Amino acid sequence: MPYLGNTPTANFASVTKDTFSGNASTTAFTLSKSATTNGVAVYVENVRQIPTTAYSVSGTTLTFTAAPPSGTNNIYVMHHNTPVSTATHPAAQDLTAANATLTGDVTVTGATALNGTVTGTAMVHLNTTTVTHGSATANVIFNNTLITTTYSDYIVRIHSFEPVTDNVQLWVYVSVDNGSNFISSITKGQLFRKINNNSANNGLEAGSAAYLTLGGGIGNDDTEGSSYIVDFIGLTQATNKKYITFNHIGKEATDAYMWNGGAIIPTTSAVNYLKFQLSSGNMNQGTFSLYGMNR
Repeated sequence: MPYLGNTPTANFASVTKDTFSGNASTTAFTLSKSATTNGVAVYVENVRQIPTTAYSVSGTTLTFTAAPPSGTNNIYVMHHNTPVSTATHPAAQDLTAANATLTGDVTVTGATALNGTVTGTAMVHLNTTTVTHGSATANVIFNNTLITTTYSDYIVRIHSFEPVTDNVQLWVYVSVDNGSNFISSITKGQLFRKINNNSANNGLEAGSAAYLTLGGGIGNDDTEGSSYIVDFIGLTQATNKKYITFNHIGKEATDAYMWNGGAIIPTTSAVNYLKFQLSSGNMNQGTFSLYGMNR
Protein backbone atom coordinates (compact mmCIF):
# COMPACT_ATOMS: atom_id res chain seq x y z
CA MET A 1 0.00 0.00 0.00
CA PRO A 2 1.45 3.44 -0.86
CA TYR A 3 2.40 5.74 2.05
CA LEU A 4 4.05 9.06 2.77
CA GLY A 5 7.04 9.55 5.06
CA ASN A 6 9.56 7.08 6.46
CA THR A 7 9.40 3.34 5.94
CA PRO A 8 6.64 1.58 7.91
CA THR A 9 9.07 -0.83 9.58
CA ALA A 10 10.79 2.12 11.26
CA ASN A 11 7.75 4.06 12.35
CA PHE A 12 4.62 1.89 12.59
CA ALA A 13 4.65 0.09 15.91
CA SER A 14 2.11 -1.13 18.44
CA VAL A 15 1.24 1.08 21.40
CA THR A 16 2.18 -0.22 24.85
CA LYS A 17 -0.79 -0.62 27.19
CA ASP A 18 -0.61 -1.07 30.98
CA THR A 19 -3.66 -2.24 32.93
CA PHE A 20 -4.28 -1.94 36.68
CA SER A 21 -7.07 -2.66 39.16
CA GLY A 22 -8.10 0.07 41.55
CA ASN A 23 -8.96 -0.53 45.23
CA ALA A 24 -10.13 2.94 46.28
CA SER A 25 -6.98 3.48 48.38
CA THR A 26 -3.87 2.96 46.19
CA THR A 27 -2.66 6.06 44.34
CA ALA A 28 0.72 4.87 42.95
CA PHE A 29 1.08 2.28 40.18
CA THR A 30 4.19 0.96 38.40
CA LEU A 31 4.30 1.32 34.63
CA SER A 32 6.00 -1.17 32.34
CA LYS A 33 8.43 1.47 31.05
CA SER A 34 9.53 4.98 31.87
CA ALA A 35 7.28 7.81 30.73
CA THR A 36 6.37 11.42 31.36
CA THR A 37 3.12 12.98 32.51
CA ASN A 38 2.19 14.15 29.04
CA GLY A 39 3.68 11.08 27.40
CA VAL A 40 0.83 8.75 28.38
CA ALA A 41 -2.95 8.71 28.14
CA VAL A 42 -4.56 7.49 31.38
CA TYR A 43 -8.13 6.14 31.60
CA VAL A 44 -10.17 5.28 34.70
CA GLU A 45 -13.51 3.53 34.11
CA ASN A 46 -12.98 4.42 30.40
CA VAL A 47 -12.82 8.15 31.23
CA ARG A 48 -9.64 9.90 30.13
CA GLN A 49 -7.88 11.73 32.96
CA ILE A 50 -6.38 15.22 32.80
CA PRO A 51 -2.53 15.24 32.96
CA THR A 52 -0.98 17.02 35.97
CA THR A 53 -4.47 17.57 37.42
CA ALA A 54 -5.60 13.97 37.88
CA TYR A 55 -2.21 12.27 37.71
CA SER A 56 1.52 12.70 37.23
CA VAL A 57 4.28 10.40 36.00
CA SER A 58 7.89 10.22 37.13
CA GLY A 59 9.97 7.49 35.56
CA THR A 60 7.92 4.30 35.88
CA THR A 61 5.67 5.60 38.67
CA LEU A 62 2.12 6.74 37.88
CA THR A 63 0.64 8.70 40.79
CA PHE A 64 -3.04 9.72 40.97
CA THR A 65 -4.18 12.82 42.83
CA ALA A 66 -7.05 10.78 44.29
CA ALA A 67 -7.25 6.99 44.58
CA PRO A 68 -9.16 5.40 41.66
CA PRO A 69 -12.30 3.44 42.61
CA SER A 70 -12.27 -0.33 43.12
CA GLY A 71 -12.59 -2.45 40.01
CA THR A 72 -10.98 -5.17 37.97
CA ASN A 73 -8.73 -3.79 35.27
CA ASN A 74 -10.62 -0.50 35.48
CA ILE A 75 -7.42 1.55 34.93
CA TYR A 76 -5.40 1.46 31.75
CA VAL A 77 -2.54 3.52 30.40
CA MET A 78 -1.64 4.03 26.73
CA HIS A 79 1.99 4.97 26.10
CA HIS A 80 2.54 7.40 23.25
CA ASN A 81 5.21 5.99 20.98
CA THR A 82 8.51 7.85 20.99
CA PRO A 83 9.29 9.02 17.44
CA VAL A 84 12.06 6.95 15.90
CA SER A 85 12.51 9.00 12.78
CA THR A 86 14.97 11.86 12.45
CA ALA A 87 14.83 15.12 10.57
CA THR A 88 17.52 17.31 9.03
CA HIS A 89 17.20 21.05 9.55
CA PRO A 90 16.85 22.86 6.19
CA ALA A 91 20.16 24.52 5.30
CA ALA A 92 18.52 27.77 4.16
CA GLN A 93 16.35 28.17 7.27
CA ASP A 94 17.51 30.03 10.40
CA LEU A 95 17.83 28.00 13.59
CA THR A 96 16.73 29.83 16.76
CA ALA A 97 17.11 28.44 20.27
CA ALA A 98 17.43 29.95 23.75
CA ASN A 99 20.22 27.54 24.71
CA ALA A 100 22.04 24.64 23.08
CA THR A 101 24.49 21.95 24.11
CA LEU A 102 26.62 20.81 21.19
CA THR A 103 28.84 17.76 21.56
CA GLY A 104 30.47 17.69 18.12
CA ASP A 105 32.41 20.16 16.02
CA VAL A 106 30.65 23.43 15.17
CA THR A 107 31.37 25.54 12.10
CA VAL A 108 30.04 29.11 12.13
CA THR A 109 29.92 30.92 8.79
CA GLY A 110 28.42 34.25 7.84
CA ALA A 111 28.22 35.48 11.44
CA THR A 112 28.77 39.17 12.08
CA ALA A 113 28.68 38.89 15.88
CA LEU A 114 29.05 36.27 18.56
CA ASN A 115 26.89 36.84 21.63
CA GLY A 116 26.63 34.90 24.87
CA THR A 117 29.21 32.62 26.45
CA VAL A 118 31.07 29.90 24.63
CA THR A 119 32.79 27.30 26.80
CA GLY A 120 35.19 24.54 25.92
CA THR A 121 38.73 24.38 24.54
CA ALA A 122 38.05 25.22 20.90
CA MET A 123 39.55 28.38 19.43
CA VAL A 124 36.81 30.98 18.90
CA HIS A 125 37.09 33.86 16.44
CA LEU A 126 36.34 37.13 18.26
CA ASN A 127 37.23 39.95 15.91
CA THR A 128 38.94 40.88 12.66
CA THR A 129 40.33 44.37 12.13
CA THR A 130 41.41 45.22 8.60
CA VAL A 131 43.87 47.98 7.75
CA THR A 132 42.91 48.92 4.21
CA HIS A 133 45.64 49.65 1.69
CA GLY A 134 46.77 53.26 1.82
CA SER A 135 44.92 54.11 5.05
CA ALA A 136 48.08 55.05 7.04
CA THR A 137 46.75 53.55 10.30
CA ALA A 138 48.78 54.27 13.46
CA ASN A 139 47.92 51.10 15.43
CA VAL A 140 45.52 48.21 15.91
CA ILE A 141 43.99 47.74 19.37
CA PHE A 142 42.04 44.93 21.04
CA ASN A 143 40.60 46.36 24.27
CA ASN A 144 38.74 44.95 27.29
CA THR A 145 35.51 44.41 25.38
CA LEU A 146 37.34 41.59 23.59
CA ILE A 147 40.15 40.62 26.01
CA THR A 148 38.17 39.23 28.97
CA THR A 149 38.40 36.38 31.45
CA THR A 150 36.08 34.32 29.24
CA TYR A 151 39.30 32.95 27.74
CA SER A 152 42.70 32.33 29.31
CA ASP A 153 44.68 32.37 26.06
CA TYR A 154 44.48 34.58 22.98
CA ILE A 155 45.93 34.26 19.49
CA VAL A 156 46.35 37.04 16.94
CA ARG A 157 46.92 36.17 13.29
CA ILE A 158 48.21 38.94 11.05
CA HIS A 159 48.50 38.51 7.31
CA SER A 160 49.27 40.58 4.20
CA PHE A 161 50.92 43.14 6.47
CA GLU A 162 52.83 46.09 5.04
CA PRO A 163 54.13 49.36 6.60
CA VAL A 164 54.24 52.81 5.02
CA THR A 165 57.92 53.23 5.90
CA ASP A 166 60.54 50.72 4.77
CA ASN A 167 62.50 48.53 7.19
CA VAL A 168 60.48 49.11 10.37
CA GLN A 169 59.44 46.61 13.05
CA LEU A 170 56.05 45.62 14.40
CA TRP A 171 55.74 45.93 18.18
CA VAL A 172 53.08 44.68 20.61
CA TYR A 173 52.23 46.41 23.91
CA VAL A 174 50.14 44.93 26.77
CA SER A 175 48.13 46.63 29.50
CA VAL A 176 46.19 45.56 32.61
CA ASP A 177 44.16 48.79 32.83
CA ASN A 178 42.67 48.91 29.33
CA GLY A 179 45.49 50.96 27.83
CA SER A 180 45.93 53.67 30.47
CA ASN A 181 49.42 52.31 31.15
CA PHE A 182 51.59 49.67 29.50
CA ILE A 183 53.70 47.09 31.31
CA SER A 184 57.22 48.51 31.04
CA SER A 185 59.26 45.41 31.88
CA ILE A 186 58.36 42.72 29.36
CA THR A 187 61.26 40.27 29.51
CA LYS A 188 62.24 39.41 25.95
CA GLY A 189 63.62 36.12 24.76
CA GLN A 190 66.27 35.90 22.07
CA LEU A 191 64.92 36.30 18.55
CA PHE A 192 66.37 34.66 15.45
CA ARG A 193 66.39 35.38 11.75
CA LYS A 194 66.62 32.67 9.10
CA ILE A 195 67.66 33.88 5.67
CA ASN A 196 67.69 32.06 2.32
CA ASN A 197 66.85 28.53 3.43
CA ASN A 198 68.48 28.81 6.87
CA SER A 199 71.83 30.04 5.56
CA ALA A 200 72.20 32.35 8.57
CA ASN A 201 70.86 32.67 12.12
CA ASN A 202 71.29 36.02 13.83
CA GLY A 203 70.28 37.04 17.32
CA LEU A 204 68.20 40.21 17.40
CA GLU A 205 67.51 41.36 20.94
CA ALA A 206 67.09 40.37 24.54
CA GLY A 207 66.54 42.29 27.80
CA SER A 208 63.27 44.03 28.73
CA ALA A 209 61.12 46.89 27.46
CA ALA A 210 57.50 48.07 27.27
CA TYR A 211 56.93 46.08 24.09
CA LEU A 212 57.94 42.90 22.29
CA THR A 213 59.42 43.23 18.83
CA LEU A 214 57.73 40.78 16.50
CA GLY A 215 60.68 40.12 14.19
CA GLY A 216 62.96 42.19 12.05
CA GLY A 217 62.58 45.00 9.56
CA ILE A 218 59.60 44.84 7.19
CA GLY A 219 59.62 45.92 3.56
CA ASN A 220 57.06 48.45 2.34
CA ASP A 221 56.97 47.55 -1.35
CA ASP A 222 53.77 45.96 -2.66
CA THR A 223 55.81 42.94 -3.75
CA GLU A 224 56.94 42.45 -0.15
CA GLY A 225 54.89 41.56 2.92
CA SER A 226 54.72 39.77 6.23
CA SER A 227 52.48 37.44 8.20
CA TYR A 228 52.47 36.69 11.94
CA ILE A 229 51.01 34.29 14.49
CA VAL A 230 51.22 35.71 18.02
CA ASP A 231 50.19 33.46 20.93
CA PHE A 232 49.34 35.06 24.30
CA ILE A 233 49.41 32.30 26.96
CA GLY A 234 47.61 32.74 30.30
CA LEU A 235 46.90 36.34 29.40
CA THR A 236 43.85 36.86 31.64
CA GLN A 237 44.76 34.53 34.50
CA ALA A 238 45.61 35.93 37.93
CA THR A 239 49.17 34.62 37.85
CA ASN A 240 52.59 35.90 36.83
CA LYS A 241 52.93 33.02 34.38
CA LYS A 242 52.01 34.90 31.23
CA TYR A 243 53.89 34.44 28.00
CA ILE A 244 54.01 35.68 24.43
CA THR A 245 55.36 33.56 21.59
CA PHE A 246 55.35 34.44 17.91
CA ASN A 247 56.28 33.33 14.42
CA HIS A 248 56.86 35.86 11.66
CA ILE A 249 57.44 35.04 8.01
CA GLY A 250 57.85 37.48 5.18
CA LYS A 251 59.62 38.70 2.09
CA GLU A 252 61.89 41.70 1.64
CA ALA A 253 63.60 42.37 -1.69
CA THR A 254 65.06 38.99 -2.70
CA ASP A 255 65.14 37.46 0.79
CA ALA A 256 62.60 35.12 2.35
CA TYR A 257 62.90 35.24 6.12
CA MET A 258 61.39 33.91 9.31
CA TRP A 259 61.60 35.20 12.86
CA ASN A 260 60.46 33.56 16.06
CA GLY A 261 60.75 34.44 19.71
CA GLY A 262 58.88 35.21 22.87
CA ALA A 263 58.64 37.09 26.11
CA ILE A 264 57.46 36.84 29.71
CA ILE A 265 54.84 39.32 30.95
CA PRO A 266 55.69 39.98 34.64
CA THR A 267 52.31 40.74 36.20
CA THR A 268 49.83 38.97 38.47
CA SER A 269 46.94 41.03 37.07
CA ALA A 270 44.84 40.01 34.11
CA VAL A 271 45.94 41.63 30.86
CA ASN A 272 42.96 43.18 29.05
CA TYR A 273 44.46 45.31 26.29
CA LEU A 274 46.74 44.67 23.31
CA LYS A 275 48.18 47.29 20.99
CA PHE A 276 50.08 46.60 17.77
CA GLN A 277 52.20 49.49 16.54
CA LEU A 278 55.21 50.03 14.30
CA SER A 279 58.60 51.18 15.56
CA SER A 280 58.22 54.16 13.20
CA GLY A 281 55.50 55.41 10.89
CA ASN A 282 52.08 53.99 10.08
CA MET A 283 50.60 50.75 8.83
CA ASN A 284 49.78 50.64 5.13
CA GLN A 285 47.73 47.44 5.07
CA GLY A 286 47.08 44.19 6.94
CA THR A 287 44.42 42.00 8.55
CA PHE A 288 44.45 41.35 12.32
CA SER A 289 42.26 38.47 13.58
CA LEU A 290 41.75 37.80 17.28
CA TYR A 291 40.86 34.37 18.71
CA GLY A 292 40.13 33.26 22.27
CA MET A 293 40.88 29.81 23.67
CA ASN A 294 40.74 27.93 26.98
CA ARG A 295 43.09 25.07 27.86
